[in-house]
Amino acid sequence: MNVSKKNAKIFKKSISSWKDDGIIDQPTAKKLENAIHVIPFEWEKIARLLFCFAIGCFIVSAAAFLETEFFLKIITFLIKIFHFQYGRVILSFITMILTYCCALILKYKNPKKVFRNESVLFIGTCATAWFTAECSNVWTNFHIGMVSLACLTYGLIGYFARSTMVWALALLTLGYLMHAIADDGVYYVIVDPRKVLVLGLVMSVAAMYLRNEKFFKIFFPTTLYIGLLYLFISAWILSICGSKTGDDTIFWSIAFTIFTLLAVYVGFKEDSR
Repeated sequence: MNVSKKNAKIFKKSISSWKDDGIIDQPTAKKLENAIHVIPFEWEKIARLLFCFAIGCFIVSAAAFLETEFFLKIITFLIKIFHFQYGRVILSFITMILTYCCALILKYKNPKKVFRNESVLFIGTCATAWFTAECSNVWTNFHIGMVSLACLTYGLIGYFARSTMVWALALLTLGYLMHAIADDGVYYVIVDPRKVLVLGLVMSVAAMYLRNEKFFKIFFPTTLYIGLLYLFISAWILSICGSKTGDDTIFWSIAFTIFTLLAVYVGFKEDSR
């Protein structure tokens, strides 16, 4: 039985207590102790954290590179290749398709190289964001449609590539979609915590309901964490500021308390970390 170091101490202490009380004999106690195996330190988790940190560094460096004159010259040169209005749209679309195809092929050939595959998928998500931005610039009246297409793309790629990173981007994009509102062709973001609260509640309940399904197990932690993040942040904001009227902070404070106690109860009951 594979258990953590903390649980192993508890089990061995219980076995020793049973042996001293005469509930089990010495051979049985020895057999039970030998059946306990301590799970070694998971270096893969540390590697994942470092990989996320590397992605953050890449984003910062890429943002700095986008401000350089050299990059602007490269973009100008690429735009000159296409002598019509939709040049950047086509270029970003081709980049997105080629990157996702390479990522899926690499993942199919060697799924064990997780970090390499995830890196290529991350480049694909950046290309998707680029394509969405270019389409929104060309077709300003279809901004919501473009973002919805990006959300759908992230969801499908994340599901079929079994990538929790891309799946998380799909959920974050879904959260943005709940705030994007059109006003005379101009899109802006209005943060309504009540919408986020409903979204977080639905995501959390759906994650708990589908946690034992084979197709959803890999996405369960990501969906639950983002759902709880939406839920608690929105409930916290509502407990301070209230809704539009601002005179219902007591109600939202009580709701925030109930959500917190319910989450703690379910966490203890399911032995969830």
